Amino acid sequence: MTTKITQYIRFLLFYTWLVILWGAWVRISRSGDGCGKSWPLCHGEVIPTGASLPTWVEFSHRLMSGLYGFLILGLVVVCFRITSKGHPLRKSSLLALLLTISEALIGAGLVLKGLVVDNASVTRAVAMGLHMLNSLLLVGSLALCYVHANIEKFFILKTKSFQKNLGRFLIIGFLTVASTGALAALASSLFQTVSLEAGLAADLSSDSHFLLRLRIWHPISATLLGLATLLFASKFYYSKSLNLKATVTNELSQNLHELVRKRSKILVQLILVGVAFGFTTLFMLSPTWMKLAHLQIAHFIWVSLLILFWSL
Repeated sequence: MTTKITQYIRFLLFYTWLVILWGAWVRISRSGDGCGKSWPLCHGEVIPTGASLPTWVEFSHRLMSGLYGFLILGLVVVCFRITSKGHPLRKSSLLALLLTISEALIGAGLVLKGLVVDNASVTRAVAMGLHMLNSLLLVGSLALCYVHANIEKFFILKTKSFQKNLGRFLIIGFLTVASTGALAALASSLFQTVSLEAGLAADLSSDSHFLLRLRIWHPISATLLGLATLLFASKFYYSKSLNLKATVTNELSQNLHELVRKRSKILVQLILVGVAFGFTTLFMLSPTWMKLAHLQIAHFIWVSLLILFWSL
C-alpha cells in the first residue's frame, strides 16, 4: 500500500482526536447551547452574527466536524480507487464513514433535545455514554484502516483461543469503562466539589444524584481493567519466542518478535501512565486541562490495545 494513504490515515487519527477534544471543551465550558436548539445552522444562521463566546465555541466545533465529514468521505473515495473489490480497506473506510454519520446524529440529538449545559437527566447520561462509545469505535475504525493499509505488519502470530478471547474481553471492557468515564466526567462538570472528601461523601450518599453515585465506579473499574490489560500485554512482552503463522527466516522472526515486544511495551507504559494520571486527576479535583489530557491518554491506550490485539 502507498505511503501517502498511510500518512493520510495518521492525519485523520490526529484530526479526529482534535475534534473529540474540542467537543469535550464544548461540554466543559458549558457552550453546548451556544447555537441554541438550531442544527446544523447556528441560531438559524449559516454564520452567526453578534455571537457570544459560547456561540463561537460551539460553532467552531461544528465547522471542525463538518470538515471532518468531508475528510472521511475523501478517505473512502481514495480507498476505493487504490484497492480492488473485496479489499478490507474498503470495508474499514466505509465503517469509518458510517460511524462519522452516527457521531453527527448523536451530536445533533444532544442539541435538538436540549441535552446540554445543566441538563442532568437519564436521557443525557445515556446519550453521553453512546457518544463516547461511538467516538471510540470511530477512532478504532481508523486504526483498522491503518492495519489494512499496512497488512504485512499484522496478523503474524498463532495465539491460543484463551489469549484471543481475553483480548476481546479487554476491548469490550475498555468500551464499557470508557462509557462510565463519560458519565463521571459529566457528573464532575455538573456537580462541582470543594474537596476530595466531600466528593467521595457525595458519591457514597444514597441521597445524591444518580450521576454522582455512578461516578465512583469509573476509577474502580478502570483500575481493574488496567491490571488485566497489563497481564495481557506483559505476556507478549516477556515471551522468549513467537509462534508464527508461517516458516520464516531467523532474522525475520527476530524482527517480528521485537515488533510485538515494542507494541506490548507501549501498551504497558500507556496503562501505567493512564492509571496514575487518572488518580492524579481525581485527587486534583479534575481541573480542565487534566480532564482533556485524561481523555487523550484513554484514546492512546485504546488504539495501542487494538494494534496489539490485531497482531494476534
